[in-house]
Amino acid sequence: MIRKNKGKLITIGVLLVLLIILLIFRSSSSMSDFFALNISSFLVKIIGSISNLIPFSLFEIVLIIIVSIALFLLIKLIIYSIKRNKDKLFRYFIFISIFSLILIDSFISVCGVCYQRSEIELPFYEGEVTTYLIDDAIDYYLKDYNQLSLSFEKDEKGVSKCPYSFKDLAKIMMDECDRLNQFDYYYDFTARPKATWLSFILNELQITGIDFPFTAEANINYQMPSIDIPFTMAHEIAHLKGVMREDDANTVALYICITSDIPYVRYSGYFRGFSRLLEIKAYTNRKEYLELLPKISSQISKDNNDYYSFFEEHDLLDDISTFFNDLYLSLNGEKDGTDSYDDVSQSRPTGEVDENGYEIREYTSYSPYQKLLIQNYINN
Repeated sequence: MIRKNKGKLITIGVLLVLLIILLIFRSSSSMSDFFALNISSFLVKIIGSISNLIPFSLFEIVLIIIVSIALFLLIKLIIYSIKRNKDKLFRYFIFISIFSLILIDSFISVCGVCYQRSEIELPFYEGEVTTYLIDDAIDYYLKDYNQLSLSFEKDEKGVSKCPYSFKDLAKIMMDECDRLNQFDYYYDFTARPKATWLSFILNELQITGIDFPFTAEANINYQMPSIDIPFTMAHEIAHLKGVMREDDANTVALYICITSDIPYVRYSGYFRGFSRLLEIKAYTNRKEYLELLPKISSQISKDNNDYYSFFEEHDLLDDISTFFNDLYLSLNGEKDGTDSYDDVSQSRPTGEVDENGYEIREYTSYSPYQKLLIQNYINN
């Protein structure tokens, strides 16, 4: 039996050795950076250069093929187990092992190594954060945010409409994400965002986008509210430019959006990030925070509410999505699982309260979003 399958067993041995080598590269950030910039980036460019030429998403097609092969092998394995056909059972066990190892090695080679990379390279503010600086930054963004909210055409519900087709917005976001090439950290290749055919299922899974390493595509749920599509496109493109950790991909997406000259792209960034500046004020001076809220355009609230209402109405498979995404992220070293999407800052109570009895806190560390927003304000 072993002699008949000698070649296949050697193949398994080679794939296992490759897996061990890949895991060694995942063992430190410096080795991960080296592998990502010299091997993963090359693989993504080769695969992505082909998929970028194809106008539709290959994600569903390739996924169906992979699942079909896996199910076929599994069913055969079960049948031969029931029949106690040891020769065929052993043969199909080998097939499954080879198939699984090829998928695992391919995944780690293309993007899995990147979960252990060093910190992303972006212009974060690292100076002293004063009350005046926060006040000025909030005023700066709030003025632009309010003006933008009133500048777009509205739909029948009064919600701001995206002024671009999906195809045109995808091209815009590719051009915007090319600005990352000024930093050594990111790959030169930029993936093409594509509308996924399964968006109606992604709605119920509460998934806005999926980067698919086997086709190097940034797949987007085109049915979700358009306010988040530019940010999501930037997020998924970031994954395929060597940024796999979810909080890092979000931070890169925020940088791309808030530094854009395209109004709707910037508006999408403010939708995701402006509240992080307001949080500073909410924790450190509740009275001034409450005074700021009426200054926010009612259109902003309408657009935001439309987004959250959409996903409140589409949550049929949310628990399933969260479970598997949490498992996937944990297996790739994201110890916080799905919580790794969060933009995290740290504050502590001062032991004081204001005149209205609200607790006053002080920040011990600011989040990546907050430091990006502050630095971008200073730059402008």
